Amino acid sequence: MRNLGVAHKLGDMVPQDSERAVEWWRESVIRGFAPVMNHLGWAYRSRSGVNKDRTKSLKYWKQAVANGCKPAFFSLDLAHFFGLGTPVD
Repeated sequence: MRNLGVAHKLGDMVPQDSERAVEWWRESVIRGFAPVMNHLGWAYRSRSGVNKDRTKSLKYWKQAVANGCKPAFFSLDLAHFFGLGTPVD
């Protein structure tokens, strides 16, 4: 499901559709796939297929970190460094 989401996000062998990508990623999150939690965090941060929502970005990044997704540590660090939905730390 993650790969289908990425394919839709990039338009790789399927029509490019960020909203459809987010649908696939949500399905993956339900199944507990941590790297996709990081993808969803960035989708909510950058308005890619969803409305911009910094609170949801943080929620998904924290969830990904709690599940051991190493790239999500970087995402969460950036959020704290730049104050993206959280006080600058």
